[in-house]
Amino acid sequence: MGRILLSEKHGLNPSIVACPYCGKGKNEIALTGLAGEKWAKENGHSDGQMPMYVHLEGDIEPCEECKKLGVAMVEVLSEQNKSQTGNKWLVKEDFIRRIIQNNDLLQTVLEKRILLISAETATMIGLHA
Repeated sequence: MGRILLSEKHGLNPSIVACPYCGKGKNEIALTGLAGEKWAKENGHSDGQMPMYVHLEGDIEPCEECKKLGVAMVEVLSEQNKSQTGNKWLVKEDFIRRIIQNNDLLQTVLEKRILLISAETATMIGLHA
């Protein structure tokens, strides 16, 4: 049987994970503990308490409401280098249906609600102004 051990000084320090698209809380909790206390103090929370909502670095998963609204498109440096550029968009399903011609890929993207695209592709389909 598993157990959770907590330090007397440093507890769980929980926060609700915020959706990277709409900013509302997702049904996820981040238990940051001592690392969260250090981060909070470095970012203006002198008591060391994490804020109620936090954006997690590298999080690309949309919340359930955003998944109902569209598909997340996440820009990566290239097809070979999957490092994120930081650019993300939530686009309508109709847009995805227009740009993806491969039915197997289309079905996977519509099921997962996320599509990684290269910076070149983002420019080619008009996501950069």
